[in-house]
Amino acid sequence: MELVLRITVAAVAGALLGLEREVRGHDPGIRTHALVAMGAALFTVAGAYGFSDVRLPSADPARLAAQVAAGVGFIGAGAVLRSGGTVKGLTTAATLWLAASLGVAAGAGAYSALAATTVGALVILVCLPRVKPGLGRLTGASRRLEVEYRRGHGTLGPLVRDLRTLNCRVGEVELEDDDDAAVGPGLRRASLSVQGGDLRSIGHAVEALRARPEVVSVDIGALGRRVRRDRHVPEPSVRSGIEVELQYIIASHDPALVPIELAGASLYSSRAIELVDVYFDSGNLALREAGCTLRVRSETGRATRLMWKGPAVRTGAAKRREEREVELDQVPAAGDELRTLLVRTELWEVVAQTAPAIEHQGLEVLGRLKNQRSVHCYQKGSHRFELAWDRMSYPVGPPEVRIEVEATSSSAVHLLEQVDIELRKHFGDTLQRPRRGKAKELCARVGAAASAT
Repeated sequence: MELVLRITVAAVAGALLGLEREVRGHDPGIRTHALVAMGAALFTVAGAYGFSDVRLPSADPARLAAQVAAGVGFIGAGAVLRSGGTVKGLTTAATLWLAASLGVAAGAGAYSALAATTVGALVILVCLPRVKPGLGRLTGASRRLEVEYRRGHGTLGPLVRDLRTLNCRVGEVELEDDDDAAVGPGLRRASLSVQGGDLRSIGHAVEALRARPEVVSVDIGALGRRVRRDRHVPEPSVRSGIEVELQYIIASHDPALVPIELAGASLYSSRAIELVDVYFDSGNLALREAGCTLRVRSETGRATRLMWKGPAVRTGAAKRREEREVELDQVPAAGDELRTLLVRTELWEVVAQTAPAIEHQGLEVLGRLKNQRSVHCYQKGSHRFELAWDRMSYPVGPPEVRIEVEATSSSAVHLLEQVDIELRKHFGDTLQRPRRGKAKELCARVGAAASAT
């Protein structure tokens, strides 16, 4: 019983040290400290009191325990992984080291110490995680912060920086996106383990987070305990950026042929979607004359979006233009409804600046363009771009097949020239530069049909 008591005291002492580290938000925690302390005690007990049946005058069996304790550390080190500011595998490494001490104890014949250590280790590994949330609530040290927000607004970085300025340690971060590509706008759910800090200060940071227009919901509570989700419907927020893309018409109605590699980038995902674009303009096509487009897009799996694109500037093979978009609950039924929405989101000023003639004119529906699109995503390090194969049905005239390649990361823009070369080589004469964009083509077809009648 004396040996069992020594091992128990070692485990308790290690757990107390681990609790202090856990409260301050540092790794390793309670389990790792307790397991290492138990293993060290068992190595000592087995080396000092085991091997009682060995009677060789030149042998020192106690040295065996010391050699095993040192040697098994290399195996445990292989289980430790570091990812950013998070270290994983410390508890696994501690259990490997403890298992070595169990083996030494069994070989030394210290069965009572071995049994006590095994039971104690199982209690620590199985039961402690269940009471850990209670310890976190008791000390106010461990909390789970869950945020759901729309990608593309730089939400997570400022949040982590704010928490760190409040003396909080952000531990494990788990991200989940609403699509596989995780490129462009869409929903992202982030779950952060937050340790330390003052609860009132963290509450102020959470309230500031809820006020951001792209944030859909915020959930904060103790680790292991879920609280009521505070969900709100944000005001429409405008996403702005620069679109850089290549555009082609392909004289083929065969199934889409998608290269596995383009400009050194590899194809990593593909998806099929259905689009319906409703284009708006004034009666005398003031937006079209200014080189702008205004449309409402309905897309499978995503919210309806109002999209504005400014005049295009061609740089080599690529076309560059400013774009802005805002999510909608539904497609506007008329031009007046759309103009009210533009004013509310402050997009009307942008539209009026690029096309001043529209200031005193009403908006009306030009036409509806249906598109069966397959999107193919490529990546080379941090460089990402998408190749879209569009099969479009206009309200007037025959269908049309187009290919668009858009840089989805700013670093991929320089790859588009090489993409253009490789696509022309791949498709040959069937690939042509379009005489006009989709909006101009729609206007031309609708206008020609109106003149014919």
